[in-house]
Amino acid sequence: MTRAILIRHGKTSGNQSRRIQDGNDTVLDEEGEHQCRCLADRLKNEKIAAVYSSPMSRAMGTAQAIASAHRLEAIEEPEFRRPSDKPRHGFAAATSIFSYPTPHLWI
Repeated sequence: MTRAILIRHGKTSGNQSRRIQDGNDTVLDEEGEHQCRCLADRLKNEKIAAVYSSPMSRAMGTAQAIASAHRLEAIEEPEFRRPSDKPRHGFAAATSIFSYPTPHLWI
């Protein structure tokens, strides 16, 4: 049986300030890198055959930490990239919800 493990990227400075990052390519901050190392250690005994990631730096950094623990390379998958919501980029999350209430559909 094939099993998929879905993981959100580690923390970025945008997460700290509760800013919407959307398609902006932000990197992991120090805490986010630490989170990735801890997660990689937690998953080191799991049977993982492949690691796929969005091309965003924050996602690839997270994926590569996990992949490295399994002697794999993270595979960049452009279709995993989050759609950019330019009108909302950089807004505080609460402001964005009230100013641009467009729902996101994840399929």
